[in-house]
Amino acid sequence: MTDSRPDTEAAYDAWAWLYDRTLGPAYRDRKMAFLERALLSELPPSAHVLDLCCGTGQMIAPMAAHGFAVTGIDLSADMLRHAALNVPQAVLKQGDARDFTLDRPVAGAVCASASLNHIPGLDDLERVFRSVHAALEDGGIFVFDINHPAQMTRHWLGQPAAGEIAADYAWMITPRYDPASATGAFRVDMYRRPDGASSTGPALWRKLLSRPLMRWRRMALLADFARRHPDWDHRGEDYPIHGHDLAGVRERLEAAGFDVRMETFSGKGAVDADNAACFIARKRPAASAMEAAE
Repeated sequence: MTDSRPDTEAAYDAWAWLYDRTLGPAYRDRKMAFLERALLSELPPSAHVLDLCCGTGQMIAPMAAHGFAVTGIDLSADMLRHAALNVPQAVLKQGDARDFTLDRPVAGAVCASASLNHIPGLDDLERVFRSVHAALEDGGIFVFDINHPAQMTRHWLGQPAAGEIAADYAWMITPRYDPASATGAFRVDMYRRPDGASSTGPALWRKLLSRPLMRWRRMALLADFARRHPDWDHRGEDYPIHGHDLAGVRERLEAAGFDVRMETFSGKGAVDADNAACFIARKRPAASAMEAAE
């Protein structure tokens, strides 16, 4: 999470408990193969790695298990509180992705789960890139994934897209995107069951609902959850996002001093409306960077 406004920080603090249980582990499981291929396999053993916008530390844990020393940065204090419990050996710092410094350089950096879509424009995005560039050793690698305009135009249609119904909590995400303004948001509706509140049904029913073939039924129940469970605590938050032109992202990376390539998570096929864009950027040595600027 990156926006420095206090209200945005509080919004992410409110989501930390849910993210730690649900989306954090899910994102890690989907993206670790890419991270291992694009970054970790390129680093020497015990290298120092930066996890920028680290959230609750879900990506840090497997990196630490591989023997890497990891520093995590996030703006949300509550996200970092969970990260400290998940990965006590990591160094954790509260800060803005656009303006941070490290005590010593890192060999690699990652910013996962489309966190950079929260950056409001290419100028601010370049600030992120320059901060990462300053934190990296010469030849260091920076990898990140980003949702792009063609992808969001096709899929972010203001309809519930994901969610879960558990015994003591439920959640639903509804993404929307406006191509004309290149802005949007994903809304997270979070429900927690107070003592004595109504049940969501037997455990077997919830297990059936979690199956892919029952997605339509699960999403229908979540869309109607507030009416069906008025005695549950409910909080809804909108998290603004920005659609960054991929050519512009590449240009800003190059201007910040990186050599760049782009691919899909699988490393196969083209980045298109059905695939997020994954950037792999290598910091140019100082001499090369000066030559490129001339």
